[in-house]
Amino acid sequence: MKTIERSVGDIAFISGQKFYLELPKDYWYRQLFLYLSGNLVIGTAAATALKLESPLSLIKNIDLVLNGKDVIKSMPFNAFYQWAKVRHGTAPTLTAPGLTVATHPFAAGAVIDLGLADGTSKVDTMLKAKGASTLQLGIDWETTTAGLVTPDATTTLAITSGNLHVCTNEAYNVDDKIVFPVNREYSLSMPLSASGIYQLKLPTGNLFWGLLIKAVDNGALSNAVINKITIKSGTEVFRYYSSQAALREILKNDRGIESLSTGYYLIHFTRDGLMSEALDARLMSDLTVEFDVVFGTASKIEVYPQEIVVPRK
Repeated sequence: MKTIERSVGDIAFISGQKFYLELPKDYWYRQLFLYLSGNLVIGTAAATALKLESPLSLIKNIDLVLNGKDVIKSMPFNAFYQWAKVRHGTAPTLTAPGLTVATHPFAAGAVIDLGLADGTSKVDTMLKAKGASTLQLGIDWETTTAGLVTPDATTTLAITSGNLHVCTNEAYNVDDKIVFPVNREYSLSMPLSASGIYQLKLPTGNLFWGLLIKAVDNGALSNAVINKITIKSGTEVFRYYSSQAALREILKNDRGIESLSTGYYLIHFTRDGLMSEALDARLMSDLTVEFDVVFGTASKIEVYPQEIVVPRK
C-alpha cells in the first residue's frame, strides 16, 4: 500500500448556505485536511465579543456522505478541531479575528480522520471511495452576522476571501478483496433544564473507540457543568469518573494528552490503540452515558462519539 496527498478543492464562503464538494473516487481515504481562512471587515463600531470557538463557529456542520445516503461523518467544525488536537498531539491552526473597527484575518484547521490516527495497526480503518457512485463533503456555513463575532447595534460586518481548502490523504495499491471497518463520527445533544442526573442513550450495534464531550454554560465553554460521568449498559459500568482532575490526569499520564480545551472531556476505550479494546456494543440492548449536572445559565452538553463500523461477514 502507498499513499498520495493532494488538494482537491476550495469551498468559498457564502453566508448561510450549504455547499457540497464532490471528492475524487479513485482510492481509499485515510484523512481529509481542512484549512479555513479569510478576513473579517468590521465597520462603524467595534464588535462586542467573539462567538463561541470563533472562527470555528463559521462552519455550523460538516458532513461526509458516501453514495448519497451513507453518512460517514456529521459534526460541527469545532468537534473535528478538538478531535484532531487530542489524536495528533498538537492543536491545528486557530487564529480568531479581532473586535476593533478594522480588517482582521482569521484562520482555522482541522482533520477528518478516516483511518485510526491513534491505532497501533498500520491500517485499522479506511473509507473505500473506489467504485462509489458519489463521495461528497458538505459544508454548512453560518451567516456573516452570526459566524465570528457579536456586533453591537451599529456594527457592520463583511467577510472577504472566506474559503475552506480541502486536501486528502489516500491509499492505493490496496487489495480490493479487503473490506475495512469504517470510522464513523456524529453529534448528539443532551437537553438540560435543571441540576440533576441526565442520561443520553447511545446507539448499539457497533464498536466505540471514544467519546468527545463538550459542556457550555452561559454561552461559554465551562468545566463547571459536569460533576460525574458514567458509561454503562444495564448494571454493568464501563467508565465512571467522579473527578474531572482525575480524568485529565489519566489522559495525561496514560494517553499522553497534555491538556484539553476548557469544557471538553475525552473518554477513551482503547488504552493501547487496539481494535480489540474498543467498547463492543454489537450485542448490547442499551448503552447509556449518564451525567451528574450542575445547571447554570442555558447550560448544554454535546457528545461526539467515534464508532467503528465492522463489516458483516
